[in-house]
Amino acid sequence: MFVSVLLVVAGLSSHAQQPVYPVTCILSNGDRLSGDLISISKFRLRLQHVTLGRLVLKRSSVAVCETTDSTTRVKLGDLALDTLPENSRTTVGVLPDVMPLPPGSVAPVVSLEHLIHPPKPTPLASRALPTYVSHVGWKRAIGMNYMLTRGNANVSNLGFTGSVARRADRSQVALSAKREFGSQDGNATENYFSATLRYDLALGPNDSAAKSRPSFFSEAVVEHDPFAQIGSRAVENTGVSVPLTRNKQNDIALEIGTGITHEAPTGVPSYTRFGGLLRLAARQIFGKAKSDQQLAIFPDLSGPHGHYRSNGDFNLSAPLISGVALKLGVADRYDTRPQARVRKNDVTVQSGIGIEF
Repeated sequence: MFVSVLLVVAGLSSHAQQPVYPVTCILSNGDRLSGDLISISKFRLRLQHVTLGRLVLKRSSVAVCETTDSTTRVKLGDLALDTLPENSRTTVGVLPDVMPLPPGSVAPVVSLEHLIHPPKPTPLASRALPTYVSHVGWKRAIGMNYMLTRGNANVSNLGFTGSVARRADRSQVALSAKREFGSQDGNATENYFSATLRYDLALGPNDSAAKSRPSFFSEAVVEHDPFAQIGSRAVENTGVSVPLTRNKQNDIALEIGTGITHEAPTGVPSYTRFGGLLRLAARQIFGKAKSDQQLAIFPDLSGPHGHYRSNGDFNLSAPLISGVALKLGVADRYDTRPQARVRKNDVTVQSGIGIEF
């Protein structure tokens, strides 16, 4: 009886024993470490070494992992971290039995970058917009510019910009703001403010053709431009963004939409009008430098005949150090029917420093 109990306990213990996943990891400096794969997280890889015991390796310090064990190969190649349940991302689960590798077969090599972030289609196509995030996650930017303006305010002044954007797999939300101000002999020479909240959503299924499909966008814009005698302007636009090329080095997109504009000019009753939006955006990449251009036309569909506004932005960015870049640009704001005693055109030349993080 006692012997039978021992045999049952031994059988249960062997059945509950955790599976072993033998791997050999090659570090970035060329060193090789072999052991049993314990767990994988977003930033670390844990191994059980025969003589060194349990090791914790940073993912950034490991180049590749290789194995001759078929079960481990399935773990590394087919069961990537992103496909595991949320509560088991750092725990090795029980895997189904698979056929062993044929004799003489070559051990597969699996990159840790593929292990943690396996390649997959990007459903939200790239857009040549300064706030666009090329990867899933956050993007933040701040900048300071010296500006020379000609038009309704012939002055030189300072300008500040800032933006924060959050990219998901199929959508993105971005908030950007621009502030220009200056003074001369104690009097204000410029006091312009603009803020934009934009939402993008991929259309169609999540597959390899997603980058060539249009995406939906909605944006809300608030402006304050006293030199153009605009106390406040609120614009809500909705439309589609159509990629014209899939070349990352020369990205072009066309955006078409409609919206509502509410203006409160200085000394004149406010009004609300129905309008349209036509925007052409382009971006070119030259090594580490990049250039982006935008031309947006806002036709007034319910106001005076032939009335429209246009905004043009042309910018060049050259990196100085990691995350810091020198920025040069030209901005143009045009209105075919401005307020009384207001010029139609304002042109600003700017140079400054931008920081992204």
